[in-house]
Amino acid sequence: MKRILLLLFVTCYNVVSAQNWSLNGSDIYYTGGRVGVNTSTPTVVLDVNGDMRVGNSTNFLYYNGSADINFRYLGRGSGGRAIVHDEGNTLVLNFAGDFSGGTKLGASTYFAAATGVSYLNAGNVGLGTTNPMRKLHLFGITSSEMILEENNALPDYRKWNLVADGGTAATPSRFYIRQLNDAGTDGIVPFLISGGGNVGIGTMLPSEKLCVNGTVLAKKVRVATGWADYVFDSGYQLKSLPELGAFIQANKHLPGIPASSEVEQHGVDLGDMVRLQQEKIEELTLYLLEEHKKMAAQQDELAELKKRLSKLEVADKKKK
Repeated sequence: MKRILLLLFVTCYNVVSAQNWSLNGSDIYYTGGRVGVNTSTPTVVLDVNGDMRVGNSTNFLYYNGSADINFRYLGRGSGGRAIVHDEGNTLVLNFAGDFSGGTKLGASTYFAAATGVSYLNAGNVGLGTTNPMRKLHLFGITSSEMILEENNALPDYRKWNLVADGGTAATPSRFYIRQLNDAGTDGIVPFLISGGGNVGIGTMLPSEKLCVNGTVLAKKVRVATGWADYVFDSGYQLKSLPELGAFIQANKHLPGIPASSEVEQHGVDLGDMVRLQQEKIEELTLYLLEEHKKMAAQQDELAELKKRLSKLEVADKKKK
């Protein structure tokens, strides 16, 4: 009885299966569990030789048989070429901006089709690294670089190159900004920060915290340094004017002030020089006060002499 039922089931299944086929000449083939459309040798479960569309005349997925996959759902727009195998073996999403709304990957990445705003609003982005530590992390073997280019009519040096390189004993780590020519092979370096924290403007080798190769224009400069009020202390040893004159005659500069040859060779410490100049101003004030005392004493003596002279003149007139 079981054998009869099994035989009946197999017979009905084959009849139903055969009825599901609708052959059109020799265009559809069934071979070994595989279906071929326009091919007699299907290699997969469903093998279509040519273009293919799934859906209806309004909403569909369409493959053109060569390089393009089109999506269309009129409720959200007419769509277009969603995936294209472009020239140069390149995979393109939203080819030629056919999806006018742009391209969105997941919930956080969006690229505008033409003009508009594109964004990546989650996580960190790494270029050259799989472990980005900040919103944008660039990594290079010997250097990391980024170019900002302005679009104007100038013929050259429109590109600004941001570079981080070095990190070896021969070339310490540094960050600098340079202007590149149109070929990108030559650069003017206006600004550099060394790994030790020195800043260079117009120089690649800053030896101090700030080195400027050129002229500095500022409305205000504040220098934190010592001051020269010690000149007014009672124990300050102020040279006499004859001593000062002898020093100047012998050395051709004021005491404590560097000679011109030293300044030409080593430059001037601005803070120290301001203090020294203030010292000389305060010394000059002491000299003026001392001379004022002498002049006041001389004025008193002169006044006294005038009184005596006047008395003598009066006495002389009485004798006559």
